[in-house]
Amino acid sequence: MRRRTVLSTLGVGGVTFLSGCDSQDRENEIDLTVRNDSQPEITLDLFLTTDEFETVFSAQYTLAGEKADESKSFYGTASRVHAIVNESEVAVENFVPQPCSGTNTIPVGVSYSPEGEIHIGAACSGQ
Repeated sequence: MRRRTVLSTLGVGGVTFLSGCDSQDRENEIDLTVRNDSQPEITLDLFLTTDEFETVFSAQYTLAGEKADESKSFYGTASRVHAIVNESEVAVENFVPQPCSGTNTIPVGVSYSPEGEIHIGAACSGQ
């Protein structure tokens, strides 16, 4: 039992350490907004990767119907967003990291529509 705890701690610590070193070289802050526009609760797994498919951020969200979550952001460089809803529906979208006008932050939005479609794109307000 302790072996698993130690290994998982080392794995998470190693990833955190490496991503911390990496983020000093990269100036991009990426803000994430995920929305469930449908009625039923969903589970959304989100992965942001580089061109080489290296995962630079991952998170799992549980969203009630018609709810959003804007609580997560990270520093790094990503060029691809992978979204998986309820472990069955998948969307992958390439994007060019561009900040909104008047800010240095790169907004990424992922939404799940009432029709069961996953939408990925920029989340600039007014655009």
